[in-house]
Formats: sequence, structure tokens, C-alpha cells
Amino acid sequence: MTIEHLPTMESVWEKAAQFEYIHESSYARIKMLEEAVLHCRSSKSLWMMLVNAKLQESDTDGAKNVLEEAWEANIDGLQIRLTQAIICGWNSYDKAKSYMQDARRIEDSARVYMKAAWLEWYHNKRELAVILLEDGVKRFPTYPKL
Repeated sequence: MTIEHLPTMESVWEKAAQFEYIHESSYARIKMLEEAVLHCRSSKSLWMMLVNAKLQESDTDGAKNVLEEAWEANIDGLQIRLTQAIICGWNSYDKAKSYMQDARRIEDSARVYMKAAWLEWYHNKRELAVILLEDGVKRFPTYPKL
């Protein structure tokens, strides 16, 4: 079976992407993943594979655009917003903070607290990071990373 026969089957695209990663250029893999997300709009794994492929090519703006498209396609909002916050967090605190607030509205979890604390720490907002971590420990005492 080939992609032409099963264009909406996510697992076929994932296997093809793995093959492209091993045997083809990153350009070919990106093109193939761009086609994959057109056929499998609801596949979080394909969207994230495309984001990772863009980041591996140092195409941060391209990765951000892919994440925006994934958000518009209503793909797992939490994962998309957390990834956006991390990517934007490298150089745009305000935008990253906005994405992180969206993530906290989507899911109030220990994982989100950890990512939010990382963002604050990365931008030298140590007091805010410590507050987030302390609050996270109170709310999620069994989470090992807090």
C-alpha cells in the first residue's frame, strides 16, 4: 500500500516520514509532512513532526507558522500552546507568556506549571518562577518534576 491509496491514514504518513528522515533530505521530509497535514488535519503527531523538521532546519518562523496552522485546525490545544510558548520564549517573552496563559486555561496541570516556571526562569524572572513552582508543589504534590 502507498500514500496514494491511503491518503488519510495517519500511520502510513508517519512511516513515510520516518523513512524520509533516514533516507532523504530534510527538504523532502518537510515537503512530505506538509502534504501529510493537508490530508490528516487532525493528526497531532504529524503536525509536531513537521514542527520538529522545521526546527531542525533552524526555521523558527516556519515552525511558528506550522503551530498556528495546527491551532487553527483545532489540534490538541495544550500541546500546541506549550510548544509555541517554548519557541517564542527564546526571544519574545510577552508572546510566550500569552501562549502559556492560554495553555493554563486549557489545562491546569503540573506539566503546565513546570513549563510556565521554565519560561519565567529563562527570562530571569526568578521570583515568579519560584512562586509558580511552590504553587505547583502545593497543587500537585506527587508530581516528581516539581
